[in-house]
Amino acid sequence: MSKRTSTRLLSLTALVLCLGLVTGCDTLIGSGGAGNADEPPIPGDAARVSIDELDAYLVTPDTVSVGDPFEIRILVQNQTRRDVVVQTSSGCLVVPSVFEAGGERVPFRGTGIFCTAAITNHEIPSGETIERTFDVQAALRTEEEDVPASPGTYEVRTDLDWGIQGDYSSRTLQRRFRVQP
Repeated sequence: MSKRTSTRLLSLTALVLCLGLVTGCDTLIGSGGAGNADEPPIPGDAARVSIDELDAYLVTPDTVSVGDPFEIRILVQNQTRRDVVVQTSSGCLVVPSVFEAGGERVPFRGTGIFCTAAITNHEIPSGETIERTFDVQAALRTEEEDVPASPGTYEVRTDLDWGIQGDYSSRTLQRRFRVQP
């Protein structure tokens, strides 16, 4: 894909996101940073996709109880000998969403994050893993009050629409979990 085509794709994506996005960014939403010193290991059951030189992992608990808080962790690992710059069409590197298994998006508390609609470069240092952690609750956001999520199977998804060194890639990380009574 030519550099001009990938620039057009990123510009078009940024334009579409402008319509629905307000403000936010990874520095405020999704904690975590770069480094390997105190990171917990990536669990063997984490969902994984590779994009160019990077491996991305999605970590969720297998089960959570109705109304309980839990964490969604997304890790991006650079195992190369050089820094890699990921270009996104928003201020966020990743934004997780929760869906009914095989169905519609569900407004779990802690999802539905808005990011700035600006093409942003995210540097992933050589040999390091960056992590974004999202605090989520198995409860649905409503205008009046939160409602506990119904027991059942759900799926966390995050679309990785990234430009890496002039090449545009799109992959989806997804992992199922159960909400139990």
